[in-house]
Amino acid sequence: MTELVPIALVDDDQAYAEAQVATAVKHGFAVTWFKTWAQAKAPVREKRFKAVILDAKGQIDENSPT
Repeated sequence: MTELVPIALVDDDQAYAEAQVATAVKHGFAVTWFKTWAQAKAPVREKRFKAVILDAKGQIDENSPT
């Protein structure tokens, strides 16, 4: 079996992110979801991923209004 390609997804929409994670694995990608850039920053800087997908509102953090 082929190894899945690791991708980081930074998006504040949980339903969207869960759908992307479920769909991506069917196409050979292992998507790790982060709700905020603050959560994703360290793993991304450690070069754990082949690609990073950022939501347009990626600047939202845990203190932002919903």
